Amino acid sequence: MSENGEHGKCAFVRLFHSSGVQVSIPMPADRKMETAEFKNIFDSVTASLEAGWLVQAPGFDPGEIKDTVGWVVRSIKENEDKTETNVIALYSATNEGFKRPFFKRYLNRESDIHDFEAVSGLKVTDLPVYIGKDGIERGASRQTDAYVIQVAKPFPVALKPNPLYKAEEAAAAKAANKGYFVPTKVFVRWPSLVKTDGGDHQQAPAAAAAPAPVKNSPQQVTMMEGFVKLAKANLTAMLANYGIRSIPDMTVVQFEDARAKLKDRVDEAMAVAAKNENGESPF
Repeated sequence: MSENGEHGKCAFVRLFHSSGVQVSIPMPADRKMETAEFKNIFDSVTASLEAGWLVQAPGFDPGEIKDTVGWVVRSIKENEDKTETNVIALYSATNEGFKRPFFKRYLNRESDIHDFEAVSGLKVTDLPVYIGKDGIERGASRQTDAYVIQVAKPFPVALKPNPLYKAEEAAAAKAANKGYFVPTKVFVRWPSLVKTDGGDHQQAPAAAAAPAPVKNSPQQVTMMEGFVKLAKANLTAMLANYGIRSIPDMTVVQFEDARAKLKDRVDEAMAVAAKNENGESPF
């Protein structure tokens, strides 16, 4: 329940227009809404579309979630292999009243760092590193705000719902006072980032014709086919063992277990291949 101005207490219900537009409708707590009222809301949404309003944000594909980045905070994640990963917490410029980060972008590769720097106008290594377990609440204190860097020009980001996120598992973990570390959304792209075929962020001269592709030898093809066959067979067996059909149905624990087992099996097979003087596939 919440206060909704002159209407008093109400509950917001999210319903879908036939066009696919999701509409939040305030329903008063002290009376029943009539069919005519819902019809008026429906007709108003229809009129907005006829006037030129769009169901999907321009430049975004169906299913993508748009937000605009106004501030960032850099932190560093220490990995098990002793390497470090830059993590950029994104703060919304669209909803300035929301003071917490709406997403964390892990810059795992050099290309991820390059892309972020291209769209943000910031250099990652110039950003101060925040050391703390919890995300910063923007505006909470001058000490923590020193790590919250405002971008010169807000830029868009495209996300999408994470198929591995399970609301029931998250609720169960919360009820048991345990952590649930599967994000609700995953990164898709920076819509304002324009790349050429060569991966540059600015238009580049036409590249010379690519050389003819080098064909793999029959021995290499046999090895690769065997690798794929092994991976598929092991993964199918593991999914069946968990009683599920596909990877999106796996829990995080099941996925990590399957990945570890598959890696051990592949490493073993490749070691056999390396010792095989005839070069034949061990699969």
